Amino acid sequence: LDPATARERAGVKALRNALSSMLITSVKSQLPAIMKNTESKLAAVRKQLDALPLAIPPERADAELSKRLYRLARVLEQLATGDGDDMQLYQEMNECYKKMRDTMGELMPAFIVNDAVVIGARWIGDRQDGKTVDIDGREHVFTFKDVEVIHTNQRGRELPGFVPYKAVEMLMKQCREGWAQAAADCVREVEEKLEERTDSAVEEQFSDVPVANKLIKAKAREYIQQLSNEMHTRVMELIHMEHNDIFTLHDKTFMHMQSINLQQLRLAYRNKDVSVAEDDVLRMMAAALAYFSLVYWRLTDCLALHIREDLLRKFADHEHLPDRLRQMLNSGKIVHKASELMAGDREQVKQRQEKTQVATKLEQALELIQEYMIQQ
Repeated sequence: LDPATARERAGVKALRNALSSMLITSVKSQLPAIMKNTESKLAAVRKQLDALPLAIPPERADAELSKRLYRLARVLEQLATGDGDDMQLYQEMNECYKKMRDTMGELMPAFIVNDAVVIGARWIGDRQDGKTVDIDGREHVFTFKDVEVIHTNQRGRELPGFVPYKAVEMLMKQCREGWAQAAADCVREVEEKLEERTDSAVEEQFSDVPVANKLIKAKAREYIQQLSNEMHTRVMELIHMEHNDIFTLHDKTFMHMQSINLQQLRLAYRNKDVSVAEDDVLRMMAAALAYFSLVYWRLTDCLALHIREDLLRKFADHEHLPDRLRQMLNSGKIVHKASELMAGDREQVKQRQEKTQVATKLEQALELIQEYMIQQ
């Protein structure tokens, strides 16, 4: 080097300036890579933030709670009434009603006349298609002798050819046991299915706010249980009413059904010379079968309609349910404020705060890099 250049590069000051220049040159060459790396980290943090539930500000908690409760009620109403696209719950409820119907149908009295079994207007016996009839599982099976004893014990002031009403009434009352259990089982099954679908619906609306999620599930189940208990009481009242009274306004239908049943019973009896007393016994059987059929249709439809109206529709009423749930949330010893219910998961809130801070710092770093590159 020439002496002038050597003097410029000699000494601590010259070394410091040279190193600074080299560092600046190195940083400039790496700025695009640093910027790309920073942008990549910022995108990753933003993706993580998007995956976390949005925090609900305390001042908006009440409005957000009301909005979600209304959405929940609309979903439940569509599920319970079958008005939406999801028909599963509605179909499951119909299966519950049919199961109750079939169970109560199995309580139809069966009368054994000679070798035949007569249930309703059906003559079922070992002569039909070569099959025997299993009646061991039926609760109400009467032989000709059983009915004859009831008829004999209740004879009184009636004229010849008239069946004693008390005898028919006694026979019918013996055929009505088991209705209450079938109805109670149906109510309980409907209740369980409704609770299960309600839990799922609450989960969909409140999964990001665990406090509200847990409490609303509990209060919804409590409300369902309350309505179910009321429904059970009403069902028992209907059953009790049927047990206490034998009544129908459908005279022609009853007499028509009794006539059909009587024909089957007479065929099954296989005796051309039927005495008046024997025919009276057959008439009693025919009357019991006819009346049971009327009550069976009346009761199964009525019970299903009560469950649909007084349990399902009453619970899932979108105009009533949100207010009812809010009332229940505030009716206990602890009043649950909306801001507490909608606060969100503490760990998720903490994660959101930390990642928000990281994202802010990365954004600031990017701004500095971009400004420097523009200046250069």
